[in-house]
Amino acid sequence: MLKYVVLLSLTCILLTDLIPALRELGIALDKLANLLDKLKDLLEAILKIFK
Repeated sequence: MLKYVVLLSLTCILLTDLIPALRELGIALDKLANLLDKLKDLLEAILKIFK
């Protein structure tokens, strides 16, 4: 029983440390997705010029 309590405690501590990092990762991935979307629009505009 003590093993499960220790395991649960360690899991809670690990999640507490990981949540801010995962939030930052989500923000970074959102910015990357926006940048790629703008790049796609730019490439489409360039292709329209050369058609």
